[in-house]
Amino acid sequence: VNIIAPPTGILQGIRDSYQVDLEKIYQAAADFNVALEVNCHPQRMDLSDRAIMGAKSKKVKLFLGTDAHSFRQLDFMKLGVNIARRGWLEKKDIINCFGVDELKKWLKK
Repeated sequence: VNIIAPPTGILQGIRDSYQVDLEKIYQAAADFNVALEVNCHPQRMDLSDRAIMGAKSKKVKLFLGTDAHSFRQLDFMKLGVNIARRGWLEKKDIINCFGVDELKKWLKK
């Protein structure tokens, strides 16, 4: 497992988040070098900015995913970038921003 997606399973206006202990998920992700997805789709927006801050505090890497089902939905990445900024993420925290060599190194851990 390299990425857990979507961590809380929320569907805005349809389904509440799963009842999960995010602190335990952050710790397990840190222990096993697993990234957590920030799902950029407007119906998901999973993880929240506060949850992103919690993951970052444990040095967990994150991945921005659009959950796109058409090429037009790739624009959802802008929403994800905005929520990542609210969570104080930097390029070094987001595996999408890694160069090829850095990504290969991270995957080998």
